Amino acid sequence: MTIGVAGSGLKVAMIAGLLCLGATTFPGSTMAGERSTALKRHSFTYSGERRHFWIHAPPGARPGGTPLPLLFALHGWTETGIGFAARTQFHRLAARRRFVVAYPYGRAGRWHMAVRPAGAPDDDIGLIRALAKLIDTRIAAVDRKRIHAVGFSMGGVLSLRLACEASDLMAGVVAVSATLPVKLAPGCMPSRPVSVLLIHGTLDPISPFPGGLLVVVGQPTIRLLSVEGSAGIFARAMGCAAVVRGHLRSVRSPGARLVRRWHYPGCSRGRVEAWALPGQGHAWPRTMIDATTESWHYLAQTAKRAPK
Repeated sequence: MTIGVAGSGLKVAMIAGLLCLGATTFPGSTMAGERSTALKRHSFTYSGERRHFWIHAPPGARPGGTPLPLLFALHGWTETGIGFAARTQFHRLAARRRFVVAYPYGRAGRWHMAVRPAGAPDDDIGLIRALAKLIDTRIAAVDRKRIHAVGFSMGGVLSLRLACEASDLMAGVVAVSATLPVKLAPGCMPSRPVSVLLIHGTLDPISPFPGGLLVVVGQPTIRLLSVEGSAGIFARAMGCAAVVRGHLRSVRSPGARLVRRWHYPGCSRGRVEAWALPGQGHAWPRTMIDATTESWHYLAQTAKRAPK
């Protein structure tokens, strides 16, 4: 069968029977009285190639049912979808908060950090659009006003690309240990409101907090904007006022008072913030703040408004 991808001009070829619906309980909970956190692995064909993703949908979720928020959790370079699930545990949070979370796999373990031709096998923006459509029609009804992405490192760059290039789809994105590549900045002009949060360690040796060269073995050298420079791109696009500097206040993370918070108030088209974690490196935050809980709390407050 063929599934059209709304808003992208793409078609995703789906061969009947290729979508594998077998359940996998990694990691899962099946004891009486507990909410199921089981993940299921699905396969599909995108641009002639077989691709995979893991997903958690709350009990009772189904196509045509009550629409639920959808979160794409995007792994870092050389990581896998299931590895990122084990690290971040978004599916356990999803079981409590009743949202759908999908962990897609990047092609050859990576996401592209540059614009790719529409419909190409490495068109990651098209892939996410296709997955949103597939999940909504085959797995669980999706609230189209509450589709979000959170990514780490290279996955964080894809989250920011989604804010730039797919603001018609995304309500909000979070980028952890990632900033915008300099070459993408001039073309980052979201057509619709989108909320953006950057979470970054000040001593990140891979994606430098003040910007600079990203050097990864086997990958082209890429020049990155600073955290503040990246946030500024989105703040201007969203019509925000000048940055207000302070500290994070959160009852969810005891160490939040140590986090420097850059807030851009008065946005006419979304929200923009950046959080600086002093002394932290290139890792998924768990101690100073719990990045899983904090990123979802930020996104859960965001819903896409209907176009005027």
